Amino acid sequence: MRTSTLLTTALLGLLLWASCTRAEEETPKEAPKETTEETSKELEDDEVEEEKPKKNKTTEIEEESDVMVLHINNFERALSENKYLLVEFYAPWCGHCQRLAPVYEEVAGRLKQEEKDMRLAKVNAIEEKELTEEFEVGGYPTIKLFVNGDRGRSAEAMVTWMKRQASPGTPTLDSPSSAAQFIQAHNISVVGFFKDMESEPAKVLDELYFSTDVEFAKTSSPEVFNKYEVTADSVVLFKKFDEGRVDFPLTEEGKLDKQNLTSFIQENSLELIIHFTPENEMQIKTHIGNLHLPNLHSISVVKGPVHII
Repeated sequence: MRTSTLLTTALLGLLLWASCTRAEEETPKEAPKETTEETSKELEDDEVEEEKPKKNKTTEIEEESDVMVLHINNFERALSENKYLLVEFYAPWCGHCQRLAPVYEEVAGRLKQEEKDMRLAKVNAIEEKELTEEFEVGGYPTIKLFVNGDRGRSAEAMVTWMKRQASPGTPTLDSPSSAAQFIQAHNISVVGFFKDMESEPAKVLDELYFSTDVEFAKTSSPEVFNKYEVTADSVVLFKKFDEGRVDFPLTEEGKLDKQNLTSFIQENSLELIIHFTPENEMQIKTHIGNLHLPNLHSISVVKGPVHII
């Protein structure tokens, strides 16, 4: 199900809030020194907290008010299990972070119930120095969006996701030339061929468009059907490698299953022989069931049986 307009607006608000407040509150090297009674009480509370035994950090993911609590040991797991992961890097003493918390928690709760592909999480940037340095956190709160487990391009991923959510929907190809241009422009593209654009299969494709970063389009043009020799409603994955295209027909009842189509796209988006890189790590893990991969500079994976070299 597509993220509702209300939730999308709320997320944009969170991002704008973070960008504005970061300009106001730079990262201090140590907690601000004040002499008020309130500050003294906070310092006393901090001392009490320091005396509490710390929990062992494991790969398990705990939640606070529907917000996932992440640290160095479970961060990778959270990335691998959530297609879209919005992460707030915060400081416990940060006033802006404290004011943001109730809004962030409300959005987290609604997303957990209404949008299974996206979750909200938080990282205590004061404790998790390694993560703070990796993602170049320079102020609090800092909010980053991770898509498909991509640790290195969160800003680009955020822009791509926002543009898609703000778009009117799956692009329509109304002529053979527009179809050829669309397919040629992308290494992998998925085109839905539907004689009726208001049919249930067409609506399923629209839903998938808003929950993935694959390039989608649809057409009802007879000329486009003829150009690509499509005779019945179906979905075709075009790719600039291997066999060039793979067809996904509708069921005998004329239905399109969203989960089966998702698996079809994931499986056929990989080349027969794949050179492993940090950029395609999550795609490979999805195909082979999140198999633990060693920290090698390069491996080759052959679709079907997995061979690690």
